[in-house]
Amino acid sequence: MNFNFLMRTELRFGRGGFDNLAECCLPYGKRVALLTGAGSLEASGRLGSLTESLDRAGLETSRLIVPKEPDTELVDDLRNGIDSADCVLAVGGGSVIDTGKAISALLTNPGSITDYLEGLPEGGGRAPENAAVPTIAVPTTAGTGAEVTKNAVIQVNRWGIKRSMRTDTMLPVMAVIDPDLIENAPARTLAAAAFDAFGHLLEAYLSSSASPITDALAMTGLERASEFLRNLVSKTVATAHFEDMAIAATLGGLCLANARLGAAHGLVSPLCGKTGMPHGEGVACLTSHALRSISRLMDNDNPSLAKLGRVAELLGAEGNIEAAADILESWRVALNIPDATKYGLDESLVQEISASPSSSIHTNPVQLNEKQREEIILSLLKKA
Repeated sequence: MNFNFLMRTELRFGRGGFDNLAECCLPYGKRVALLTGAGSLEASGRLGSLTESLDRAGLETSRLIVPKEPDTELVDDLRNGIDSADCVLAVGGGSVIDTGKAISALLTNPGSITDYLEGLPEGGGRAPENAAVPTIAVPTTAGTGAEVTKNAVIQVNRWGIKRSMRTDTMLPVMAVIDPDLIENAPARTLAAAAFDAFGHLLEAYLSSSASPITDALAMTGLERASEFLRNLVSKTVATAHFEDMAIAATLGGLCLANARLGAAHGLVSPLCGKTGMPHGEGVACLTSHALRSISRLMDNDNPSLAKLGRVAELLGAEGNIEAAADILESWRVALNIPDATKYGLDESLVQEISASPSSSIHTNPVQLNEKQREEIILSLLKKA
């Protein structure tokens, strides 16, 4: 038994943590690059209270707005709009946090984000030589786990793909997880984020790089995330469930950072890159289809087969993996997450998507050839 487990981020979990962000920034210096989304934080009234608290603490704040899932142009433009910072404070969903992490590295390393993205058809792949500026991550959705990962996922419009910039020093120095921040999100946003977290936990649990530590964390997270989705479907979500979901999302981030992922996340990158589909919704669509595919391809001696059975039990399918996939698909439909055809997926894109998976595909519990990947994408059309 050989494995590594990396965890360098200080976790501060609890309601009211948002009110203490100025105190969290002070040890790193006076200049704060504050990244937020386009409007939700402001509409809630929280942006004003945050900037006031930063001002009272004597911190100089430069605000950068992330209005969409980040692409290379947006990241470079935001980086060029700031001279320097002692720390990055990223308050938002995965798009905001990933952008914050990318900027934290670009503040100390020359060039464009494109220079550092891995797995591009040409160029990229450069390793940042200098340590990134410290980042404090404050998730306002419970899904991506970006607050505890060392990469930033960025859209490359030129090729219609998403790729990562990755280095250990991009790991946030602190993650402030305040369940109050996620309670007022729309149901579809909550659902897409929860499906993303569920996918992280499921794929890390089944991963060929899983370890006893990631298995324990993943199963704990799967229990909480599946219960949250079940209650979201039945409209019985209570206050305590938001705490459970926030924990599950962070556990998903820890698991994917250490065990990596699998088929759904390997294919969601080109799917979203080619269609513009939001990441969480793409994961919600792909997870059940990927689950069916890998279960049919697994040999009986594959150690992940028994794990699949445990997940099916957890979902209420009595160990039947096909039935478990049906349950996940029924939840997606009930929560009004559209299928991929609504974003323009058709047969003309299938080969292109299946031919360009992200590196997440490498730790799928069974290796998929291009034809098998095509069959997963085609199944999205058949089930639409």
